Amino acid sequence: YIISVLEKSRDEKLKSPSINSSNAHMPQELKNETIKRQMDILFESTELMNNSNSLGTVINRIKMACDTIDKLNVYTYEELVAAGYRPREPLSNTKDYIQKNKIAIINQAIERNITHELEGLKTANGKLNKLDKLYLEMKDNKSLSSENLSFLEELHRKTLESLTASQLSTVPSEVLDLIWFGDGIHKNYNPPAKEEQYALGVVITYTSLDYGEPSAILMNLPVNAPAPNTMVESPPYFPSYRELSPEQRWKYWQFLSNPFSSQNDVGYAFLFYYGLERHLFSGKLDQAFEMIIKLRSCYRNPSFQNYTAQALFLTCVIKKRNDLARKLVESCEKDSDSTFPVNYLLVLKHKFDMALTASDIIKNHQYFGFANSRYIKNEPELFHKVLSGFLRQNYNADSINLNEYFPIDIDALPLEQREMFANSSLGHYKASAPIYNNKKLYKKVSSLLYDTHETVKRNLRYGNNVESKDIEYFKDTENLFRKNSFKNMTGHDFEKYCARLLSLNGFTSISVTRDSGDQGIDIIAYKGNVKYGIQCKLYSSRVGNSAVQEAYSGKDFYKCQIGAVLTNNDFTDSAKELADSLAVLLWDGNFLNQLQQHV
Repeated sequence: YIISVLEKSRDEKLKSPSINSSNAHMPQELKNETIKRQMDILFESTELMNNSNSLGTVINRIKMACDTIDKLNVYTYEELVAAGYRPREPLSNTKDYIQKNKIAIINQAIERNITHELEGLKTANGKLNKLDKLYLEMKDNKSLSSENLSFLEELHRKTLESLTASQLSTVPSEVLDLIWFGDGIHKNYNPPAKEEQYALGVVITYTSLDYGEPSAILMNLPVNAPAPNTMVESPPYFPSYRELSPEQRWKYWQFLSNPFSSQNDVGYAFLFYYGLERHLFSGKLDQAFEMIIKLRSCYRNPSFQNYTAQALFLTCVIKKRNDLARKLVESCEKDSDSTFPVNYLLVLKHKFDMALTASDIIKNHQYFGFANSRYIKNEPELFHKVLSGFLRQNYNADSINLNEYFPIDIDALPLEQREMFANSSLGHYKASAPIYNNKKLYKKVSSLLYDTHETVKRNLRYGNNVESKDIEYFKDTENLFRKNSFKNMTGHDFEKYCARLLSLNGFTSISVTRDSGDQGIDIIAYKGNVKYGIQCKLYSSRVGNSAVQEAYSGKDFYKCQIGAVLTNNDFTDSAKELADSLAVLLWDGNFLNQLQQHV
């Protein structure tokens, strides 16, 4: 509009224009030159007012345009035309328009200025930094009216929201949901008040310190990508986002876009973890718990493993969360390289009624006093298989139900006070956590590990389920079996040889019981998941009722699913009738011959 009201016309000049008395003494040529110079200033000013990307320039040109119009108003219309200009309406109208629309003109300049400055930057972080700088500069501009400042505030808010969304778009949603922000439109952190938590003998008291949450992101701080081939120093031992360098903050944003890469500096993992600790007690507990478990599988740093283990353990206990405790224990069982103190593990297993597995025992064998890890390292599958067999033999399962076989009063355990958390802003957390102590379990598991070690050693040398001292003898007795001769065998020799035959016929985890006090069962063996209790009888005559009765009672004593009697001979009719009523299997000489087919 401002330019359109002025029509430049140097081609037409009015003849004999009337002369304003105030300029009558000025030579016409000088007057025309003065008008031309002022009109050029006016045209240039209006052009810059409409198109300049500098707010300062626009503000200056508004004043300059108004001043220029005042200077031109001393000339008559005829004098302006004589100088080559023919305004469509009085110049005073143009000045009125400028003054009336000054707020809108400046608002447009503010928007152009910000847009222009941000367009030249490539990264979202760079744009955010520039936006904050421009905002502060413009806010301090004394020439802006209250309406201009309101427009600036709203424009800054919308632009910041847009840029922040762009910057955060590279961060996975599961990570973004757990980030604490100390300022900006996403601000969600405010220092908490003093709190106390009680559970299972655990008492925690904490107070937020003055310097605030170290993981809280401050969007107004600069973030710069490092120069090519430049090494960025690792963050300090107790990092804080506020204290990172601009280049380190850039690295941290890179970390947030992919926190599950083990190539990341663990210092950035710690910084993110500090915020997760806060969520455990005053935020998104379940999401933070899951995230910490994921991070533990990526970062093997001992300090990181230790701090995270303590925090997760304490959370399960204080919150009384059976589901979280099971998730934690399952993650430790799946991830054999993770570190989780066995003291915490046993407390959780007792507290939340979880069985102690063969994997738990093997991973923590040193806790149970078993230091010889030769076969644990060199024959892990065999060691696990044999130990599982011993567990089934003793506890009728691949694991130990601690509350059933080794009950203790968790609340009566001794306590140890420790600082549990790494986040400096949470103050000095002191937790009196239970110290697990169960001598009976310790002694039994130690014995199981020793027996497993010895069995694995024998199996590697002589084959499954055979004692080394019996091997040479078996070489001879196998020939005797081919001739169906048992005259050189004792009853115990027959038991061991039957164990050998069973191992060659698909039975596993086979053990021969003691000679005395065997409760009527000579061999314990598994076929699939079925546990057998077997009575062995080397007889020259048919086997009677007593063997059937012993197998039946021994089956229940050893918690077997099936009881059986194995003999080289046959059974009396009475024994067969009793076995049918008690559901005891009878394996006679013909069955034994079938087993021998595989020798």
